[in-house]
Amino acid sequence: MAHPLSCRGVNRRSGNILMLVVVSLVGLLGLTGLVIDGGTIMAERRHAQNASDAAAMAAAIDLFQGASPAAARQTALVYAARNGYPNDGKTHTVVVNIPPRSGPNAQNSNCVEVICTEKVITYFINLLRPKPAQVETRGVASWSLHGGPGIAALNFKKRKSFTVAKANLSVTGAPIYVNSSAKKDAAVASAGANVTAQAVKVVGGVKESGHGSFNPDAVTGVAPIADPLAMLPAPSSTGLPSFNAVTASSKKSNGNKPLVLKPGVYNGGIKINGDMDVIMTPGTYIMNGGGFQVETSGSLNGTNVMIYNTGSKTGEHDGDHEEHGEHGDGPSFGGFKLKVDGDFTLDPPNSGPYEGLTLFQDPRNTKSADITLKPDGQLVAGTFYLPNARFHIGGKGNMEGSQIIANRVNIKDKGDITLRYDPKTTAKGIDIALVE
Repeated sequence: MAHPLSCRGVNRRSGNILMLVVVSLVGLLGLTGLVIDGGTIMAERRHAQNASDAAAMAAAIDLFQGASPAAARQTALVYAARNGYPNDGKTHTVVVNIPPRSGPNAQNSNCVEVICTEKVITYFINLLRPKPAQVETRGVASWSLHGGPGIAALNFKKRKSFTVAKANLSVTGAPIYVNSSAKKDAAVASAGANVTAQAVKVVGGVKESGHGSFNPDAVTGVAPIADPLAMLPAPSSTGLPSFNAVTASSKKSNGNKPLVLKPGVYNGGIKINGDMDVIMTPGTYIMNGGGFQVETSGSLNGTNVMIYNTGSKTGEHDGDHEEHGEHGDGPSFGGFKLKVDGDFTLDPPNSGPYEGLTLFQDPRNTKSADITLKPDGQLVAGTFYLPNARFHIGGKGNMEGSQIIANRVNIKDKGDITLRYDPKTTAKGIDIALVE
């Protein structure tokens, strides 16, 4: 017969096991709940960080484009709301500081600090902690300017993206960059051409023919450079007077007086030839179709001017139609041409968002630009920026404190051409980035 205590022992052990199972289940459920709530908090934190970063970047772009700190703050709030963080003061709070109030960029007026805070809805953590969970993230973005290349040919694929024939080209103060990946002839020196530069850096291959040469030897297989002015906004026409197209050909037709041009929007562009003398007063000149063409035996004097060469109507334009510059119902574009036999001065603004920029061609405009240099009586300075068009240089002479950033670059005439890059007189590359 079994001992009378043995059954009671079994029952006691069974009760202990049951209690252990219950306690373990409670622990497992609590752990599962913590994992779920923790995952929710981590996901919301990533979301909040993305919102902070996007808002800070958008506001930094506004600051670069000349917006006031108040306007940039409003932009940051709009972008935060678009990313799910309205500044409602209840579940979401967004604080925008220009400049930041803490960190290594405190008091840097080019920086924007965005702090996003959210009260996260949880289910299991509330059992242990009655206060709602909260995530807070911080994003800091800044804009800055930097120097760039002396010449940059931006096209990624075309053969002969940078070509020099017959001429002796000297580029001082900065390298030449060629982005084309063409294996044999991304950059070409031919017909006795000699190219001298601080460095010539080519993504693809180099061709030297007909006693043409690069000095020092071009470096191939490099990484392409980004367009340093890609973030540059088109100039606003707000506040500028509007003019009809200007055409002129002789001093006599203007009472033997120089033709004086004023900043504004030129609907149909500017076209001058013959023996006309031209004076461009300081400011921004927007070519609304028709382009800018000056071919004169007279003179041209343009100091502190920026020319923006765009289309005559709004619309989309795609494809590489260099010879036509138009596509379908898109804008009608004109080219850019300068050939002046008399005294010739063309230099850029020395302040403002377009400081150092002489020619800015709409990225949709694929019409080429031509400039013919002369050995004396000439001052050509600043950056010539044509991101989707070819830039031709002819004649012989100097480009002082200049820079060329174009889709392709072609130098074609026999003679000595010197381009002296100077970061003080050329456009600055733009960096807009997260810095914290």
